[in-house]
Amino acid sequence: MPEGEPFYPDMQITDMSHTEWVAELIREKAFFRLRQELPYSIAVTVDEMEPRDENQTYISATIWTTHDRYKRMIIGAGGNMLKQVGTDARKELEAVSGKRVFLELHVQTDPKWPQRIFTATS
Repeated sequence: MPEGEPFYPDMQITDMSHTEWVAELIREKAFFRLRQELPYSIAVTVDEMEPRDENQTYISATIWTTHDRYKRMIIGAGGNMLKQVGTDARKELEAVSGKRVFLELHVQTDPKWPQRIFTATS
């Protein structure tokens, strides 16, 4: 078969936007770090993503959960768990992009985040 027109821009390997992919990567790192402790009722939204210069990208993201007890688990003692999640995500983002990444993570509680987030993306 002859090669056709590309479906996606160069270097894009999925039908997800870059922002969605970053959010899912952060969510994945939270699941890996928290293992059985964390319910699957979390989501991540990327609030801001902008290049600072040609070698650095700034990303601000929020991890949403439904209860304060989960928020405390995600943050961890002294913020240690959130720091580990951020470090894991930042390392992979830097490896993929070839740039330094400044990743700022926040954790918010909203019992209705599934309705709010899924309604906004539909």
